[in-house]
Amino acid sequence: MTDRAQLLALLDEVEEHDDLALLESRIAQIEAGTGLVVSRADKMRAASSNAQKAATRCSQDIGLPPDGLADPERRRQSDESLLFHLKTYHRETFRCEFSPDHVRIIGQIQRTIEDGGCKAIALMRSGGKSSILVRAIIWAVLTRRRRFVSMFSATADEAKKQMTNLRKVLLTNPMIQADYAHELHALISLGGRSTLAEGQHVNGKKTNVVWQKGMIASGHVDGVLTNEFVITCGSLLGGMRGQQYLATTGETIRPDLVLVDDPQTRASAASKNATKKRLDIVNGDCLKLAGGERKVAAFAAVTIIRRGDLADQMVDRSKSRHWRGEKIPAIKTFPSNTGLWNEFEELYGFELDADLPHDKSTKFVAENFKAMHEDAELFWTDNFDRSLFQSALHGLMVQKLDDADSFNAEFQLSPTVAGGDESQLFVLDAEAIARRVSPFKRREVPEGCEILTAFIDVQNEFLPYVVMAFTMTGRGYVIDYGAFPDQMTPYFTKQSLTKTLTDEFGEISIADRVAMGLDELVNDLMTQEYYCGDRVYSIDKAGIDVGWKLVSHEVRRICRESVHRARLHPQQGKAYNAKSQHWQRIKGGKTRKTRGLNCAFYNPPKGQRGNQELLIDTNFWKTSFAESLSIPESSNRAVVLYNDTPSSHLMFGESCVSEKPIQKKDADGNQFIAWEAVNSGQIENDYWDGAVGCMALASTLGVFEKNSPKATASKGSKKRSYGASPLNIG
Repeated sequence: MTDRAQLLALLDEVEEHDDLALLESRIAQIEAGTGLVVSRADKMRAASSNAQKAATRCSQDIGLPPDGLADPERRRQSDESLLFHLKTYHRETFRCEFSPDHVRIIGQIQRTIEDGGCKAIALMRSGGKSSILVRAIIWAVLTRRRRFVSMFSATADEAKKQMTNLRKVLLTNPMIQADYAHELHALISLGGRSTLAEGQHVNGKKTNVVWQKGMIASGHVDGVLTNEFVITCGSLLGGMRGQQYLATTGETIRPDLVLVDDPQTRASAASKNATKKRLDIVNGDCLKLAGGERKVAAFAAVTIIRRGDLADQMVDRSKSRHWRGEKIPAIKTFPSNTGLWNEFEELYGFELDADLPHDKSTKFVAENFKAMHEDAELFWTDNFDRSLFQSALHGLMVQKLDDADSFNAEFQLSPTVAGGDESQLFVLDAEAIARRVSPFKRREVPEGCEILTAFIDVQNEFLPYVVMAFTMTGRGYVIDYGAFPDQMTPYFTKQSLTKTLTDEFGEISIADRVAMGLDELVNDLMTQEYYCGDRVYSIDKAGIDVGWKLVSHEVRRICRESVHRARLHPQQGKAYNAKSQHWQRIKGGKTRKTRGLNCAFYNPPKGQRGNQELLIDTNFWKTSFAESLSIPESSNRAVVLYNDTPSSHLMFGESCVSEKPIQKKDADGNQFIAWEAVNSGQIENDYWDGAVGCMALASTLGVFEKNSPKATASKGSKKRSYGASPLNIG
């Protein structure tokens, strides 16, 4: 047989068996001159491969959706009315009867979906605004009123959570799956497994279905009349322009429905600059996603955190008329009989102080029910815990007694704290700090740094830490930060921990689990190697917060007994002012010499052994750190973060605006700067404290000495600054 004939025979055989391994084997035979001899084993292997491929291909064929509808009349009413759809298909979510305000708002949502326009909604906590809007956009795409939905939240993680909730609705609602079987056929056939999407087909024609964390697409089945729709999610600060999707029919579709869900964080709500930036994005980029082909339908589910913040402006019709805002407090009109409610307050307070159940106060409301509810008007009278309260008003008044500030903000939508009240001493912006990055990677030591310090804060269920590298002139780099146990996400709160110390070590005492966590974290940090080219660095000193008395013995024991004890110090901060004893004068007025600024090493408390402990003036060092974040990034005294995306550093940035400086005077007229928590301490401040601790530790190793008061003040000078940093940062 000629070479050409052999080649043709080879191609025919490979085409018949569709086996790449067989092709390679035959080429080798031709090159060896052994000819084309097909062995029995080769034939069996090729047949098995073909059978497996055929079975896989067959399993990926989802077939046509069932004919007809499970309940045509129910489907017809659902297509016509969003209110009917919510009450019928989502009974488990909306167990309480909708209020008249709910019914009115749901009608407005339907009209906005059909005609386009904007609608911003602020309701009391658990008022149902997000749940209603998420299910409304599902209704919009299933009933063919809209095709491309874009959802945005304050952070990427929050957006993904919203998408997860939406996908659960589609996967777990049998009534929707039955009545909208054609529209959801390709999606439901995946069974929630994104890996099956690529090969899914009907009679050999791909459906092009998508099932991802950030996007779902319903796909298309030939011969079935459906609305091929797309739903995406993302961060408000992420890239959103130019979104489009190529449908199976070849048509390019753009977003025609936008949902903005809680577009601000507590930190951004406290910043005028951040509020303006987010409002510009919402009014600009979000509303222009549809292009000019169709008027977009845009919804915003907002929570007012501070007066004048983004949410407050969006629902204020005098400032954002086009958003047609709805702002409905939980108690629209308070009851007129204040005397009885005052008696209830006294009785309720007595029960709290005496650690008694609230039986008597609850009975008091029941006995005076009519009089105590006279003239009261509520947003949602059916929404209350019947096992605890006599009425919704009873429950709300208890919320008011427990935390008036929270009640005003979350239920009455009238926060007592004004937004954008940044101190003029320092203008710190969380998002600006998150973008304040160096070109160096995480755990990489920048050129010129000589000192590495770390600080571990101690919390009940996790241990946040910060690691910084310093030049001797005082330029600081945050080269690592995080938490133990690892939360596997760059943004979290104390209420949303994915893994706690209890999860890690079991149900043991707080002191024991903190000690076990510190043991592991200290070992990890102190053995970690940090690189600058070929040079290897390790942490020079680490401080551990010893301020929490419940675990102070364990902190001191670990610093005393650890194999890394030479580099460990218990550390505690104290806020000094002009009337306070000098930071170096401790223990009977005796001055202890220490290398460092506004900090002092001293022996552990009487009766306890251990390493020397570091006491720092927190007002001084918080001011110093704030100055380092306020000056240009190129300054030799600036602090910058390791190279990463702004969204990854957002939590660190928010932590740095968790406190604000207040200029104060004492009785003698001396000025000093004190730091106070922002918004009742609701923003986590752990990384802020960690960086402050790192800077104080670095000063004990000689950093900042060139510009310290000792170096710059003339001999014999008695002048002293309180709280305000004398580091001459610039």
